[in-house]
Amino acid sequence: MSSDTMALRVAELMKAYDKQPYTTEFDGFQLKIGKGVFPTDVSFATLKLGHILGNYHPEYAIDMGCGCGYLALVMRRNGVPKVYAADRHPPAIECVLENIRNNPEVGPIEVCQSDLFQEIEKEVVFDLMVFNHFYRPGGTGIFGENDDGGKDVFQRFLSEAKHRLNAGGVILTSFVKMSDPENDPQAIAIQEGFNLRTLLTEENYMNMGDLFIYEISLGA
Repeated sequence: MSSDTMALRVAELMKAYDKQPYTTEFDGFQLKIGKGVFPTDVSFATLKLGHILGNYHPEYAIDMGCGCGYLALVMRRNGVPKVYAADRHPPAIECVLENIRNNPEVGPIEVCQSDLFQEIEKEVVFDLMVFNHFYRPGGTGIFGENDDGGKDVFQRFLSEAKHRLNAGGVILTSFVKMSDPENDPQAIAIQEGFNLRTLLTEENYMNMGDLFIYEISLGA
């Protein structure tokens, strides 16, 4: 990715940060974007993931790295009986709790401050996981700890997910080629023994590189 393209992206994120906290209407929800919470409304893939979720009908689902909680809210709106929202960033947890209160029609969501699955009950396994993670380590450093973003966090996530994904369950994630190829979940998932299917491809999305949304499942 060129330094000019990265500079444009960082400037966009800093503009969003400077106006936080703020409230926005997003896909039918009233969302609070708290200070230091990644801004869903300028995310590359969040809205597209939200629309794709309508194709899935799990019993247990989790929005991992939930940020403001939009994807968890979508899953509850879609009728998923048991939805978890997890994030290790305290401002994100405060934000998602407020957004659940501000959208009471969706019903309850289990909210957990957790580094991946660490604080989630060991017996809980999922039919659907959504992990819209940081595509690269470092980033702007203003939306929570992400030094292990990209490849490192996704490898950790898949290692733990192997023991938390029901047979027949799937993981949804995204990637934009603004990041280095080593951070692409496609290669990481295959290396870790998972199956992978590309659900969506958009060329040069928002002038930041090709956008991909992947479905990942346990290998045979």
